[in-house]
Amino acid sequence: MDFQELIRIRRSIRAYRTAEVPDDVLHRVLDAGRVAPTACNLQPFQLLVVTDPEVRASLKAVYRRDWFWQAPVIIAGCVEPGKAWRRDCLRSVKMSYLNGSVNLSSPQRFVVQI
Repeated sequence: MDFQELIRIRRSIRAYRTAEVPDDVLHRVLDAGRVAPTACNLQPFQLLVVTDPEVRASLKAVYRRDWFWQAPVIIAGCVEPGKAWRRDCLRSVKMSYLNGSVNLSSPQRFVVQI
């Protein structure tokens, strides 16, 4: 699949199967995140995997949409500002959040054939 095709077929998912995600599939998704490019390859984030039903339900306090916490696995991306690439001329811009947001939402990061 080329990038243009990926853009054309991309969609948002708001409903999930209740079946467990197999470990091999989850590891492939996480590995895609590990090897995807970041600015200066700093990887300024951690990926937290939440599978426990009680912990997923507790995430309602963070985001109240049912479709979000009902997913069988939630992968939370947490940016570490001190590790992110910075440009001195843009000190007023929170580059760590920008860099982390771009990295965590890039299409090539989580494209995995299931």
